Amino acid sequence: MDILEFLKRLHKECIRLSEKIRFHKKQPRQLYLVALYGTLVEFTGCLIGLIGGNHGIGIPSIFRSILEAYVELMNLHGNADYAYYMEASFNEQRIKLLEEAKKNPNPYLKRISQSQNLDEQIKTSKTELANLKAKGFAPLSIFECFKRAGMVQEYRSLYNSLSNDAHSNIGALVNRHIEIQGGWGQVLQSHIVVMQNPTP
Repeated sequence: MDILEFLKRLHKECIRLSEKIRFHKKQPRQLYLVALYGTLVEFTGCLIGLIGGNHGIGIPSIFRSILEAYVELMNLHGNADYAYYMEASFNEQRIKLLEEAKKNPNPYLKRISQSQNLDEQIKTSKTELANLKAKGFAPLSIFECFKRAGMVQEYRSLYNSLSNDAHSNIGALVNRHIEIQGGWGQVLQSHIVVMQNPTP
């Protein structure tokens, strides 16, 4: 069975199984678990569309998101308290966004900056984050998330490669658009020559 057929069968089965899920919507851990499951199912559907439509350039970015969601799911499934780390990260990022909206004119944050209770929102998120940190739940780096899931090897290999692709570094550009005949050494040598002799 090829990868596309496997993904189609997996996707169909996950959707079928999701119909039987029952959970407490007001219980954060259960809500986040179901949301992560839904994220994995929907991203798998995206992969199927990309593979079937021969749009391979988007696959690494989607797969990176799948990997991140899987790590969160594994951590949360293994430890109910992990939800507090997720909430700490959420509040940290929310504070950055709200403070940016308050201090700088940014057309993309205009609606947030015009909020009547912006200061109150910032204060609430800072209080929530401080309370979580006081209980030992500071925001985790992506490496710490992988480590807690027992996936350090995946972080140092697969995730590293997928992240490089997401940031469009040389390796990603080569994989997407360049056929290598002389191997990586030839590609790097060509890059060095271009850098030493820029086109005017």
